[in-house]
Amino acid sequence: MVVESRLPRRCRWAILLGVSEKVIMISSRDKIENSFFLYLADELSLPDFEQWIYSTPQIEEYLGGTAYLELVSFDFHQPAASCELTKIITQYVSQAKFIKWHIMRHLQSLLDGTHDPVDAFEKLYDLYSRGYSFLGKIGIEYDLGVYEIPKLTEQHLWNEKEFFRRRKMLDDHVLPLKKEIITLLQALEKGEIAIPAEREYANEAGASKELRKTNQAKGTHDPLTPSGGQPMKSGWDPIAYAEKMRKSISPVSAFFLIDSLQAISECEQWLAQLKSYGMPGMEDVQYFRDVREIYESGKCVINFDYEFKLRWENKEFSALLRCHFVAREKYEIELWLPGVLANEIADKLKDGYQGFFCAFMPPAFYD
Repeated sequence: MVVESRLPRRCRWAILLGVSEKVIMISSRDKIENSFFLYLADELSLPDFEQWIYSTPQIEEYLGGTAYLELVSFDFHQPAASCELTKIITQYVSQAKFIKWHIMRHLQSLLDGTHDPVDAFEKLYDLYSRGYSFLGKIGIEYDLGVYEIPKLTEQHLWNEKEFFRRRKMLDDHVLPLKKEIITLLQALEKGEIAIPAEREYANEAGASKELRKTNQAKGTHDPLTPSGGQPMKSGWDPIAYAEKMRKSISPVSAFFLIDSLQAISECEQWLAQLKSYGMPGMEDVQYFRDVREIYESGKCVINFDYEFKLRWENKEFSALLRCHFVAREKYEIELWLPGVLANEIADKLKDGYQGFFCAFMPPAFYD
């Protein structure tokens, strides 16, 4: 592809008008980056993103000629186009910057109401459950009742009086968190909280010494720890909360990294240990056959779920397996199970490679 040496028309006019070229370029770059982030966050549709690609030649200056050519020549109408496109974008766009943008966007919306607070809570809760532990207070607040409040998009499913009664409860959850939200936004803006580019397992309690050494060599930070090395100050007591969850029937998350077909088999073998709690035999269900197909094809899946029941003390509880795309050739299987059951099998939990580890709870949960 031939790249013109002269300045883009917008920048030439900016110079003639006495506007700094650098300012214009930064502004354009921010807007381009923001559009990529909106697509990755499912806030920009595939057809709209396609039209934006074709009508924004400045993308070439942001990504370079090779990446731009790959995007403009992409078949937006192929099967699984959205997933394939996401895999291309994540090669060129910083995942760490996207996650930071995603977190800050939803934190800000809790303050100013730009988006539905229930949706913002849900998105932040999902990030917390996947290991971004500094969102602990928000995750706890969601678990304490926000999940029972209907979203604005669900109004047609509710009795009008009951819908507005529940929506009025939002202030009871948002107002006590305002100071915490402002603190988090300031810390993220200053870079005092390190956001890893992708899920890092060695920072979790229960990780093997070998894994810890590997990630230390890579310079990885615990999401709870600012880049300066000292835990961020917060009024939340993770140890006390861990003790509470040991006795709770509320769900906690555990994760298993899938980076090979062998890892899928090892994950199935580990889950077989839960048969005494009612865990279905994975050889009898379609789920892991589908997971193998997903892994071999490289599909980008966000929530590929299998729901079932687990038993604890003669009572049944809802449980779930969820497959997430993490990065190229990397997926994770998320297991949701009651806290009391997770506590009972704590000695079986491992490092995320040889066995599941708990990521929903703070590290102190398995101390």
